[in-house]
Amino acid sequence: MSRDDLTLVCANSHIIETPDVYEGRVAAKWADQMPRVVYVDGGAQWVFEDRVVPLWRNCAVAGMAPEDWISGAVVNYDDIRAGCFQPKARIADMDRDHVLATALYSSPAGIGFGGDLFAAARDPEVGIAAMRAWNDWYLDTWIAEAPNRFIPIQATWYLDPEIAAAEIYRNAERGFKGVMLRNPTDIGLLWLGDTSWDPLLRACQETGTVISHHTSDLPHWPNVILNKAIDNIPYGFASTLFQSGAMEAVASFIWAGLGVRFPGLKVTVAESGGSWLPHLVERLEWCVKYSLLHRRGWPDLDKTPLDMLRETYTFSTLEAASAFRLSQQLGFDNWMIEVDYPHMESVWPRSQQLFTDELAPADPSFVEAITWKNASELYDFPVHSLAATDA
Repeated sequence: MSRDDLTLVCANSHIIETPDVYEGRVAAKWADQMPRVVYVDGGAQWVFEDRVVPLWRNCAVAGMAPEDWISGAVVNYDDIRAGCFQPKARIADMDRDHVLATALYSSPAGIGFGGDLFAAARDPEVGIAAMRAWNDWYLDTWIAEAPNRFIPIQATWYLDPEIAAAEIYRNAERGFKGVMLRNPTDIGLLWLGDTSWDPLLRACQETGTVISHHTSDLPHWPNVILNKAIDNIPYGFASTLFQSGAMEAVASFIWAGLGVRFPGLKVTVAESGGSWLPHLVERLEWCVKYSLLHRRGWPDLDKTPLDMLRETYTFSTLEAASAFRLSQQLGFDNWMIEVDYPHMESVWPRSQQLFTDELAPADPSFVEAITWKNASELYDFPVHSLAATDA
């Protein structure tokens, strides 16, 4: 890297879990019940009780030509780039992309964007053991390889916030910076406005653990996932609506009063886009002003929607030019860049040129903030600007 490069800290990239995740990390009585990899018709898939999670091609396309994306939907480890599942190879791919550090999430080809696979266990003890084993494997295998390059985001336990809180405290002591958290209503649980979630939220507040929500396909809409004729529905239709999931999650979290009930709590939304933000702000302001019925339950009438967004929320996006435009329009500056390796939306290995071009009209302070400083401060992850060094 050179001093002419942007200092890039990616707030959203992904790993592909390897078959050894749970080996030697759970008590013998649970070993046979852990998620395992099986191979069917040349493709790998995780099996956990009656759940099957294929190694989806679209979660690991780094290095593939776009025309190959529509080949078989399920792949094997031999079909994908080593940087998807090997930490040393990932570092090499980050170096090729001139990316200094990255936050690491799982994906739909593993435990899910929110790490919610474990909540599907019929025996909670098995699910809890698997969740803790995943966190241990992630820390021992990925983070330990390069703690100055990888920002650790843990999995959590959804079915008992007290147990989740204990895991957050345990992992904070080990250096974890965030916790993957799906909007719980997506998996049939109470919304975060219910006080039953307070132990988890309080643990995040007290440890500085960032609630790291990754935008995901919603189970309730668009209703293409459940459609038996899915092959006849364009992939782009669901992709068009994908970021609406970010808007729904943020609206839910704001009305739940996360930053009001737990001052200082931080929430980030990965792969958020952001073009929806003006509509959300306008609609929230309308609700607060329109009638007693519409504003009933608003967490703090002394705070506007933008107040709450600025205090609590940070969005990571591939759309840096849109983020700059929205910062000027709304006065909301809590943005981070992302590379999304190795997914289809990824800009790897073009990140330097892409973000340099998209941020050309932006002032230097905004460029510094979105490319590395906001992520460094949010995750308490020390980063030194390349411009200040003789790299």
